[in-house]
Amino acid sequence: MNLNKLLESESDFLLLHPEGFESESLTIIAKKHKFPQMVEFAHKTFMKSKLKNNNETIDNIMKFITRSSMISVFEKVKFKDVVKSMDNRERKNLVVGVKELLHGDEEIGFNIMVEVLTPYKLVKWTIITAFRCYYTPTTDLLVKPTTTKNIIFSYDLEGVAYKPKPSFEFYQNYRRIIIEMSKQCNETLSPSLAAFTGFLMFSM
Repeated sequence: MNLNKLLESESDFLLLHPEGFESESLTIIAKKHKFPQMVEFAHKTFMKSKLKNNNETIDNIMKFITRSSMISVFEKVKFKDVVKSMDNRERKNLVVGVKELLHGDEEIGFNIMVEVLTPYKLVKWTIITAFRCYYTPTTDLLVKPTTTKNIIFSYDLEGVAYKPKPSFEFYQNYRRIIIEMSKQCNETLSPSLAAFTGFLMFSM
């Protein structure tokens, strides 16, 4: 990690936005993403007790992906069409994947989702990482390919090599580094890890 560059970015950012993401200039932008509402929706619909009804959970999964401002319109539409075309076994596995991802073995859940979506050529970083990004926003983030590649390059991150196909190993290592970076900066830059990666993106 290039700590000097990170601290320079922090200094430049805070000159423009002295209160970090609590600055009025940024709260206006943040409102468009409706992040708190998405976090609330995720907690309300994906708590463990709510995942017992497969049909209801499938509907909520589609609503969740559709409502996220961080996922492209193309991916939203394709995801919804794909889920509608799945058979009962695939839908059940998708629910199991989300359940494991949020409440069980995270790696198993991640890999189940990759397996379920692979035949449909819809194994997208944004879709798979969205669930924990909103459910546990202070410890998880959404991986956007271009932003992620630029962060790795710009801040000389070592030990992480981005690949288009999602893998839990990369996510685990990348998340660890982003958390380490956030701890080096003013806490107003990381109300969530998604916000912190937003700061890194703006700085580039």
